[in-house]
Amino acid sequence: MIDILEDIIFLRKALTDVSIESYGFMGYVDSISESIQNSLIKIKKTSLRECFYTDTNKDVNIENIEPNKKVCIKINLSEISNFYHTVSEFINANKTDLNHSTLYIHEIDYFENKSPQNKHIENYKTNIKIINLLQTVADYNKTVAGDLELFFYKAEQGVAFTIDYTWEQIPNDLSKVDSMVRDLYSQFTQFANSQERKQIFANELISMLNKNGNSYVILLNNIMILIENYKKSFNLYLSGFSFEKIKTASIEYFHELTDRIHSTILKYSTYIFAIPVAYIFLIRFLDFSGKSILKDSFLIVLGCIFFILIWFVLFKSVYEAISSVEKDIISFKSKLGNDTKLDLIKKDLDNQYNNIIPKQKNRLCLVKILTILILLFSIVAYTSIHYNYFKSIINKQKIEELDNNKKHKDSSKLDTFDSKLESTVVKFKTKKIVNEKKN
Repeated sequence: MIDILEDIIFLRKALTDVSIESYGFMGYVDSISESIQNSLIKIKKTSLRECFYTDTNKDVNIENIEPNKKVCIKINLSEISNFYHTVSEFINANKTDLNHSTLYIHEIDYFENKSPQNKHIENYKTNIKIINLLQTVADYNKTVAGDLELFFYKAEQGVAFTIDYTWEQIPNDLSKVDSMVRDLYSQFTQFANSQERKQIFANELISMLNKNGNSYVILLNNIMILIENYKKSFNLYLSGFSFEKIKTASIEYFHELTDRIHSTILKYSTYIFAIPVAYIFLIRFLDFSGKSILKDSFLIVLGCIFFILIWFVLFKSVYEAISSVEKDIISFKSKLGNDTKLDLIKKDLDNQYNNIIPKQKNRLCLVKILTILILLFSIVAYTSIHYNYFKSIINKQKIEELDNNKKHKDSSKLDTFDSKLESTVVKFKTKKIVNEKKN
């Protein structure tokens, strides 16, 4: 179709006395050149309505043309929707959207993707982007007889207008806002707070049109003012919203942090009460009569294990929880910054950090001291209850040791006597043998 469009453009420029017809256009050439002939051959089956000699009204055989004869050529554009004679025709066919990626406007001799950039066409394209933007923001839209009507509402107010304009009514400097319009379209379709942004833009649009007149052309001529007003309003909204959001989040986090602190305090209180009671409960089962040493020994070992678990597991976990809360308070205070409106929250945090948490640390230290004292008391009680038993074992060991020492001494004396006796016998025998030899 692009090749056919190029041939039709060539023929439109080559014809003279051209008239616009309902089917397309017609015109004349004094003589068909080879290039015209080639174009006619290409469009013969799709767009060539008639081609005849003016003097005889005889149809032209395109493949065998008679030279130097004036010819009337009629072009049918019913299947070529992207050829426009005038800019008005182009606007009427593409008022709210550009329907073709390739097109030709004869009045300004513009061929899309072929001709140099045209300022008026660029303004028109920005105008289409503005219409698309408005459709995104509109609360409702409808099409009546081919005309698009947009509706915008806010509290007890609203505007509605039809997208209607002419080529001449498109501002000459509209392309300057092209990047702004594209940026707004991204904000209204891709950002997380797109609904809030669209509502602020709609409010500014309604205010402007109620003040200046309810017309798309008025909006188009004041689009720069509308965008600037939107930016100011959004920045004001954002500053207020940011503080409220930070304040709300700060209060929520403060309550969460306070709940954590009180939860930890509750644990401390439970430990302070439960740990001594647990030891007392353990001591209660000791047999103070001293008859069940096995049972009492088991309870003391159990108490020592309990002590190890408390010191190296429970207390460590509690201190880690305290340190975590302290770090969170410091981090949270740094995030609050120097905003005086949040001083009440910062004051409460300082009270938690400087008063409440240190008190709980002191109480925990008290519990640690109590666990040591109770464990020592349990060991002392256990030793006192079974003192006679341990004393008897020690005495028995001493007696056994003395007996062993005595036996060792007696054995040593006997060994010495035997050794001396053996030595005397040997000497006697030796002396006897010597005397016998002499005799």
